[in-house]
Amino acid sequence: MLNREALRRASVSFKMLFIETLQTGKSPAATAFASDFCMEDTSEEFQVYFNWLMGIPLLRHWVGDRKLNELSAAEFSVKLKPWESSLRVLEDDIRFNRQGGLRTVIQKMTVELLNKKWRTVAGLVQDGFTGATYGDCFDGLHLYSATHATGSNLGTAALSRTSLDAAILAMRSQTDPTTTDDLLIDPTHLWYHPTLEARVQDILNKQYVIDLTGTSVESNRQYQILKPLPIRGFTAAAANYWGLLAADPGDPLKPIIWRHVPSMDEFVAMDSSQDESRFMRRELRYGIEMWANAAPAFPQYIWGSNGTT
Repeated sequence: MLNREALRRASVSFKMLFIETLQTGKSPAATAFASDFCMEDTSEEFQVYFNWLMGIPLLRHWVGDRKLNELSAAEFSVKLKPWESSLRVLEDDIRFNRQGGLRTVIQKMTVELLNKKWRTVAGLVQDGFTGATYGDCFDGLHLYSATHATGSNLGTAALSRTSLDAAILAMRSQTDPTTTDDLLIDPTHLWYHPTLEARVQDILNKQYVIDLTGTSVESNRQYQILKPLPIRGFTAAAANYWGLLAADPGDPLKPIIWRHVPSMDEFVAMDSSQDESRFMRRELRYGIEMWANAAPAFPQYIWGSNGTT
């Protein structure tokens, strides 16, 4: 007999599976790269305001009074958004202990919660040319723009050795807008639509030429600094998109802000005998919830081209 206690045990079992998968589950390998793009905020406030300097305060020779930098130069906010994944199950599956497939589905739903960070980052990296979905940076410009105060991070050239050289130079040419000091930014990743994989490998693979002394030397040694990063979440419309990312582990600044409150990740159930869906259709409902959002942050740490020329 399917009584209240049996339903409670089933729901508790599913919730424990959800918690266990969150703690030990592994998302696809590409998802791990999302952290390279993101500064993370786990505060539980619904809306958080960020105050950025238009320039980064660098050390200066201390002569006379200190030069004070203020954080009111540019302000924007990032609101949390609710996300859910739900399914309905006939109580017959619980009554007759047909839960094997259901447990697998709940595990997969939980893994998709883990994947949400990467899917959001992929969407924002693609959206950076228009700002249509995720908005603009703190300076009011798209993530990729030719007029950022620190320097242009926008290109239109298709991926080639020539355009890659120009992009690397552009990232290394970023300067503080208040002092014109070099920001010392170096690219670490080459990101691209997966359809460009063969071209990327052709560029990054070691090649050799004969120098003036007759010695064989690497002709593309400068590219060895770049880690290839295919972004599988891109749509077909972004088939020619590619760019560079600066993700130095020692630098706290990143091009994207990721807000996520892990304490609000939750498994919920509608399995009461008082529920209309169960009374009318012998239907139980289970769901997964999370609160998260992302926004563009420091554009000088990313460079992008739509590959149209």
